[in-house]
Amino acid sequence: MDYKIEHFPEKNSFEIHIDNLTAYVDYERKEDLLDITHTIVPKDLEGRGLGSLLVKAAFQYAMENGLKRRASCSFAALWLKRHPEFDGCGMYQDDISDYSCPISRKPKS
Repeated sequence: MDYKIEHFPEKNSFEIHIDNLTAYVDYERKEDLLDITHTIVPKDLEGRGLGSLLVKAAFQYAMENGLKRRASCSFAALWLKRHPEFDGCGMYQDDISDYSCPISRKPKS
């Protein structure tokens, strides 16, 4: 199934809206760096690969705009480690247990 991923640069967010629920990736932008800080997928949307789609979209955006990529979020760090073609700068830690952002189910406020 294809999902519409929307980028909201004013909120530093990539989002997918399904049935009044929102899965999203939040990021911080600092000069030439995009750092994914949170990956949020509501429980009712789990199992569809939405977190991976959102992380990929954010890192693809960073690559297309010549930005370095970092994953402070543990889910994004693991995704980046599994997709080295998106890394390009080694901006994840080998021990993802050191990351403070597990994938979460909290709703977007």
